[in-house]
Amino acid sequence: MTTARRRRTTTVRITLVLGVLAAGQSVRAASATAQRRVTLDEAIAAAQTSGRRLRIARADSAAAAARLVTARAIMNPTLSLGYSKSPPPYHLEVEQPIAFPWLRKARIDAARFTAAAAALGLDIENARLRYDVETAYAGVFIAQAIAGLSAQNARDGDELVRIAVARRDAGDAAELDVDLARVTAAGLHRAAAIDSLAITTSALELQSLMGMDSAAVVLAAADSFVALPLSAVGASQLRSAPGAALQQADLEARAAELALKAEQGSARFSEISIRAGFETGDPDMRGFLPTIGFAIPLPLFDQRKGPIAEARAERDRSLAVQEQLREQARLGFALAERQRAVQQSVLEQDRAGLEDARRVAARALTAYREGEYTLAAVIEAQRSARDALRQYYEDLGALWAAQSAFTLARTSGLRP
Repeated sequence: MTTARRRRTTTVRITLVLGVLAAGQSVRAASATAQRRVTLDEAIAAAQTSGRRLRIARADSAAAAARLVTARAIMNPTLSLGYSKSPPPYHLEVEQPIAFPWLRKARIDAARFTAAAAALGLDIENARLRYDVETAYAGVFIAQAIAGLSAQNARDGDELVRIAVARRDAGDAAELDVDLARVTAAGLHRAAAIDSLAITTSALELQSLMGMDSAAVVLAAADSFVALPLSAVGASQLRSAPGAALQQADLEARAAELALKAEQGSARFSEISIRAGFETGDPDMRGFLPTIGFAIPLPLFDQRKGPIAEARAERDRSLAVQEQLREQARLGFALAERQRAVQQSVLEQDRAGLEDARRVAARALTAYREGEYTLAAVIEAQRSARDALRQYYEDLGALWAAQSAFTLARTSGLRP
């Protein structure tokens, strides 16, 4: 075989290796073809409807609304029927407990603030869930893209072994080149296996958030984050104003303060009871004999020291939580904003580096065709281009997470 013919044959084979750059943009893991592909919006909708995360928040909100109904309820009257041998023998009384208006108002207001805080907590938990689903979905997409690149790298390693063997048989390469190519191919296959496992981990996390009990990977990401503009990243919003966690803490603090006032007032006189009825059957006085009276509880033994101390501790705790959240909101927003800006800059640098790597790989191939570049140099240039693409995907996922964290901090005042 002449030198020119061997060079043309090798060039054709190297062209197959260089095809990974074009395939890397749209490649997916091979196992994803048999799986159901879901979009990000579908994943968020499934997590909100079928996921387990919001059930607790919904139950807390429903319980708080029920306590408000209880606080507004008027106590039921008590009907008493009696008989005695002394005249008049028959007795009937109706007793109606009546709470003091200021104590009743304090309890109702405390329950109303608690219900509002619980409803806001449902919104906050919904924002947390959206953040977790967004980051998990990004993890699935990045894992699929990287696993696809790793699988292509492994195939390129096998192709490199075949090229090295062909060149050795033709007398253009030594046995050492074949051994080195085989060692390189083995490492690429190992990396492909590890990256394939990352798909399973990310997909199972996403399926768990969506409320799926399957222990096998049945979902695959359908959206491509590469095509999404940066402004669309982390687009989750709350119905409430910015700083929802601080609003919730403020409502809880106000509810705790009112609950303490209600307990302190109940230590004196919690409620009175008005009684009205009649007696009948007296032989000396015919007809119904009306009766009326009232009962006042005397706080001689139980002065509600325990409930007052508990309410005071709850009030102090709510104030401490409010101050802690205020400090965390300031710090979390500043850190999230800085991290988002840094990741955007890093991704732009990755894009520039990726284009440079592509140009180097293309020029190396041209130079090899003209006999001015070695095969090892062409393969090294191609490897650098693949590494640049892998780094781009990883930084894209980091930017997505940073943008989602920024949105969470801006709307709810919470850190991920």
